[in-house]
Amino acid sequence: ARVASVRFVYWSVLARFVSLCLCVMAVARRVLVGLVISSALLASLLLARTFSMDRATTAEGSARRLVPQLAFEGPQQLPEPSFALVMTIIRGLLSFYLALCILIFGSGLPQALSAFQALTAAGIWSWWSQVANIAYVADIPVSIEDLVMIIFSGSGTAYVMMIQPLVDLLAKGMLFAYQFVDKLLGVLAVGLTDWSGCKGTYLPALSIRNQVYDTWTDCTNEDQYYTSIFVIKIVEWSFIIAGALAAFCLKKSLAALSAAMLGADLLAVSLVQVIEDSMVVAASSREEVNEVRTALLTVRLILAYTLFVLGFLIQL
Repeated sequence: ARVASVRFVYWSVLARFVSLCLCVMAVARRVLVGLVISSALLASLLLARTFSMDRATTAEGSARRLVPQLAFEGPQQLPEPSFALVMTIIRGLLSFYLALCILIFGSGLPQALSAFQALTAAGIWSWWSQVANIAYVADIPVSIEDLVMIIFSGSGTAYVMMIQPLVDLLAKGMLFAYQFVDKLLGVLAVGLTDWSGCKGTYLPALSIRNQVYDTWTDCTNEDQYYTSIFVIKIVEWSFIIAGALAAFCLKKSLAALSAAMLGADLLAVSLVQVIEDSMVVAASSREEVNEVRTALLTVRLILAYTLFVLGFLIQL
């Protein structure tokens, strides 16, 4: 009887190990497929950029920089520090409450979680950051229009997620992958900034297209700068595509994973942003904050992944 029991345990452990190996292989294959697809897309974009280089370099004006046409508006105006801090504090308080609810009860409230994830995917928090970095009066009507579009698209996405399990699964997988890699992209962007020869950052440029490379200033290495853009997008899109493909393998635990990552990201980003904006107000200069930006990104990364693990364990 003891021999039979030992054999049963042995074969059970072996079966679990084989099942785990197959799952890891499936996830790795999906990650590879995502990398190939995103690389192909970016290769086509790089080819298009090569053919249009001459036209781009001779074009007048700058679509990525806040260079106003009016005499009474200066170039690269900074937002009012107190306004940015108030917006960040409001977001921090709201995020703290929502993050606790999501980290503890997220997977137990599937419809509420789907609605909040849909608004997040639509860009509600990116919109908040853009509004906090508004430096020109002309940006205010645009921000109102963007909010209406975000609510409209987020509500439609939430409704589809609630009635179509497949869409809900794909959306959760993609959002989980994006938020998981977003912290790593922040650290990667610091290295790419130095590699591109950039001297600092100008955060109000986020209000244009919400792209981190738009905030890099005084870059001297043209080839490295454009290569950095494609490096960031290859990594980002690869993880998003892989998240959609791996969602089927993680179906049973995806709700808990996505809820934990959403709550952790919400809380970590808000807390670090409050610290950063408080430093800007105290120092009256973003240059001093740029010197400790790497440390703040590291704190955000550690805090987000720690909260993610705790939230996932709570919801198991």
